[in-house]
Amino acid sequence: MITSNKNQCKTHVAPYKRRDGSFVQGHQRQHPSVSQNKYCEQVRRVEMYLECGESTLLLQTKCDMCHEKIYFYRDKTVGCIAYDLLETPWSIHHCWKHDSHSIKKYIAQVLFAAGHNGLRYDPKLTTITRTPNRNEETITGYILSHCKSMEFSSHRKSASAAFRDLSFIPADRPDDIMRVSVPTVLLPIFEKHAAHRLQVRHVRHRRQWHCFAEATTPIVPGSNEPQPVHSIANFTDRCVWCDKAGVLSGRWGFDTEHRVECSDCGSRRRDLSRDAFEKKIAVWSRQLGVDKKQL
Repeated sequence: MITSNKNQCKTHVAPYKRRDGSFVQGHQRQHPSVSQNKYCEQVRRVEMYLECGESTLLLQTKCDMCHEKIYFYRDKTVGCIAYDLLETPWSIHHCWKHDSHSIKKYIAQVLFAAGHNGLRYDPKLTTITRTPNRNEETITGYILSHCKSMEFSSHRKSASAAFRDLSFIPADRPDDIMRVSVPTVLLPIFEKHAAHRLQVRHVRHRRQWHCFAEATTPIVPGSNEPQPVHSIANFTDRCVWCDKAGVLSGRWGFDTEHRVECSDCGSRRRDLSRDAFEKKIAVWSRQLGVDKKQL
């Protein structure tokens, strides 16, 4: 006879002893399938989230009717729409014009399967950090989420400016997620589910490849107006302090203002800001009677 425990999880069978004296170990019960009524109710709840305009949502998927690639976009004000491409002239998908309700219901099922809670979703995609044989490239896509904070210091005792990794889905590679690092102070530009055209550079830092955004052009779905280009980082192969060449091929990092510096200058700077370190360099140059670049 099975002994019941009120505090025991319903998906777990507690250990028990049979009438014949044999003992059965506790085991995990197989999850029962969700009933059709409950599944439809959960899908309708996600579909209700699509109707509200609390936040933007951008999803690349396939049309359930013609099986072509589409971009489903929900704005804060204009509602939902499906585009063929993530670029001008913003042609609306032909199936959306005839039966938008069916496509919206199918997208609600896709989001429900990905764990959508009305604001975000977590699709199972392959994470990549570098395109093979490409150090600089331009990619178009949209931001899925914001990841952990990163610091790229040139020396173990030096302080670096804060960066944030973005989960970026390229339009030409919908099954991949690229990790793109951007300065934390520029996060307001990179909202979740916002489309961008990024100019990125793959650089090796401490034996690992990292993808940094150099410039970005925001993409507003449905708008043909030209958007401004935001400059993010300038990867010069010279140290900002000593003007040493070939820094990116050795030990390097960023100072507190997202500028490239070598490891030697980082060990001297420590956690000083730009102004404080420049004053310290001026004092050293007067004491030694040499130029600042020779320190």
